[in-house]
Amino acid sequence: MASRVPKQYLTIAGRSVLLHTLTRLARHPRIAGLMVVLAADDALWPGLSELEGKSVRTAIGGAERADSVL
Repeated sequence: MASRVPKQYLTIAGRSVLLHTLTRLARHPRIAGLMVVLAADDALWPGLSELEGKSVRTAIGGAERADSVL
């Protein structure tokens, strides 16, 4: 993307791509909560613990994407 900011934190209509995505997921009636996997040094995460009345939890990712999904 040739940006100094990771693409999930780029903004659209004043909100990050990540926040747009999490909000859409949180509004789905069959989703009880959200898990966001972050890099250990992610200083841009806004520290959400709740969104749309649902809990938002975080975990530190692994060395590879598959490790983070696991």
